[in-house]
Amino acid sequence: MYWVYITEDSESGITIGFSTEMDKTFFELSMRGATLSYLRSFSIPFDALAHKHLLEDLSPVTIRRFMRSHREETKRRCDKLLSTSKYREANILN
Repeated sequence: MYWVYITEDSESGITIGFSTEMDKTFFELSMRGATLSYLRSFSIPFDALAHKHLLEDLSPVTIRRFMRSHREETKRRCDKLLSTSKYREANILN
């Protein structure tokens, strides 16, 4: 799977990322103290990267609105991912 995620923290603000190893990414984000605000998976890498680039072109206000509107969906994806993850203790969902 290919993953697009958004994190938000007080120091670096909004970060839009791409990962092919979300288990490892969860752990790394938790070590940095980042808050995961959006998560979506794709089966085709081109689709994931296109989605990431689309998000990068949006304003911060629009991105925050987008994150709010997808909060429940993101929580379900994170819960499902964490239930199968070897890094269960790295729960960083906002």
